[in-house]
Amino acid sequence: MTTTNLIEKRKHIEQRKNRLKQMEATLNTQMRRQRTRRLIELGGLVSKAKLEDWNSNSLF
Repeated sequence: MTTTNLIEKRKHIEQRKNRLKQMEATLNTQMRRQRTRRLIELGGLVSKAKLEDWNSNSLF
């Protein structure tokens, strides 16, 4: 193998690693947004049920 071929392969591997890191970051952002949305929806339901003034221990 020539050194240029090895350099190209290493470059390609680094590009794939970077692409994977970007995809993981995007996935984490999506998961965080979904969780936030779910918590907001649950808060709305608690408010509708007039449970917002209750002590959290009494809800359990």
